[in-house]
Amino acid sequence: MKAMKINPHLEAMKMLDEAIALSTRPASDFEFLRQAEREICVRLNFQRDDGRWTQALGYRVQHSSDLGPYKGGLRYHPEVEIEELRALAFWMSLKTAILGLPLGGGKGGIAVDPSLYSASELARLTRAFVEAIHLDIGPDRDIPAPDVNTNAQTMAVFADAYGKLNAAYEPAVVTGKPLAIGGSLGRHEATGLGVISALKSALATAGRSIEGCRIIVQGTGNVGAIAALEALRLGAMIVGVSNTTGSFYAPEGISPELLKLLLESAAAGASVQLAVLEGAGAKRLSTPEFLSQAADVLIPAALENQIDLDVADVLQADFVIEGANGPCTQEADRRLFERGVVVVPDVLANAGGVLVSYYEWVQNRQRDVWSRDLVLERMAAKLESAYQDLLEIQASYEKKGQKIRLREAAYLSAIHRIVEAHELRLG
Repeated sequence: MKAMKINPHLEAMKMLDEAIALSTRPASDFEFLRQAEREICVRLNFQRDDGRWTQALGYRVQHSSDLGPYKGGLRYHPEVEIEELRALAFWMSLKTAILGLPLGGGKGGIAVDPSLYSASELARLTRAFVEAIHLDIGPDRDIPAPDVNTNAQTMAVFADAYGKLNAAYEPAVVTGKPLAIGGSLGRHEATGLGVISALKSALATAGRSIEGCRIIVQGTGNVGAIAALEALRLGAMIVGVSNTTGSFYAPEGISPELLKLLLESAAAGASVQLAVLEGAGAKRLSTPEFLSQAADVLIPAALENQIDLDVADVLQADFVIEGANGPCTQEADRRLFERGVVVVPDVLANAGGVLVSYYEWVQNRQRDVWSRDLVLERMAAKLESAYQDLLEIQASYEKKGQKIRLREAAYLSAIHRIVEAHELRLG
């Protein structure tokens, strides 16, 4: 029997309910968070290279603007649907609030398989989407960014289309652009480096250092590859890596030379066959076995719901840093907390990307360019500050005799900031 697909928005609302139950405010104060402020669905007509016209459905979910303009990615995928976008837009509202940014949350997508279209066809699709929603976006209203199957080039076309419709090029309408047209230094590697910043904060709180840490990285796409390379640079040992070709574990560590070759290829977007690791002493394992191997740190940076209750019962890492969105089920998160495993939730651990997107937007608005070092220094400082905020929330509940998870502290931090802004704006 085929497993029932988890409704991501319902799961997000379950976690919201848990956070509301911990708050001293009336539950009714948070009800508005359950629904987006606006949901847009448009039929897009665009021309194929052979002259034929075809259609696709495009969506933009604008969850909250209480703290500022909507901010969130735009994905192209055949399985794009509204329930997923509702959850992702809600989580973006949480991320920006946790970081204390003057931004809200949104998410968009087009239900299309980009592998079936040429670059010129996808550009025409992007322009059709901008034409359909241009009155509902803008640098002070809604600021998209790259996501699944979109990239800097997509954002370049998006910005150009918006500029033509408004008779002036405005780079701040999107982030994640190429450097030549207003992108930010550090944006490409921001999410992966942010994962390591979150790890360093968690380790420091426990009186430990990243140097000598044994780390498993699940998923060696852009986020996982950059996180692994940065961990190596800081003296950690990578004992496990995985991608779509398999999962490999080497208890004595994977040689830095081989790992750098593999991960640098992955970070560049090349197809990497990790099977070569078998010849270097690594053991191929199933995903559940791989996730439960001995290590100090596990960085799940692949798909959602990878760590379920069964994996949580046997997982050996002391720290789980969520590079992906939703890699732990709620039941697994609770079990890991009971076992004393520190889980740094996705809404903070992988927030480096949206943070540097914000810095790109600021640079565009100021018509300024920051150095890579300045961007990454500010990112690391902001992530550390946000982590300390969550620890303070945890400590405040512990004084009352109640232990809460970091995920619960993150939700509490975010929803209280949004509710406060919401009430102040209503008067």
